[in-house]
Amino acid sequence: MNQQTAGNEGLAHLAWVFGNGWTASDVGPAMSCMEADAITAALARARYIDEAEVWLRGHAAADNEEQDTHWGMPQEALRDYVLMLAGEATIVDVLRQALVSMPSAQERELRETFPKITSKLDGVTAGQIEPGALVGALHWVYPPARSWSAAEDVMEQVLT
Repeated sequence: MNQQTAGNEGLAHLAWVFGNGWTASDVGPAMSCMEADAITAALARARYIDEAEVWLRGHAAADNEEQDTHWGMPQEALRDYVLMLAGEATIVDVLRQALVSMPSAQERELRETFPKITSKLDGVTAGQIEPGALVGALHWVYPPARSWSAAEDVMEQVLT
């Protein structure tokens, strides 16, 4: 067995373990967002998108504070988040999907908590703001914005 084959088998096993709903719901909430994102990114970049999404859902179920990366992300947006970590989507895609797919009461709360980024996303939807410009603004910081609170912080910096 060559190293490439062994590596692929290792990633397949990793996807099988972390992409399991039981593991995701038991272990995922105990991990930090940064740790969960690292596992998600490894699975997604290896093309285990479904398994990465299951893992991220298990982890994100415990995110309950504004500073948690996945707070306020409905399940529809988590798939876009996985694709973002794989390099196939942007944080703008993720946040727009989250805003579109959440119940109106939760959307109002999100708009009150993060008025700058939600207004920018509304501008993208209305065609007043070029999506690429917003993507650029959210990626100029390091690490790039990957949450509502990080995006709001970037908008605060850009607008001051």
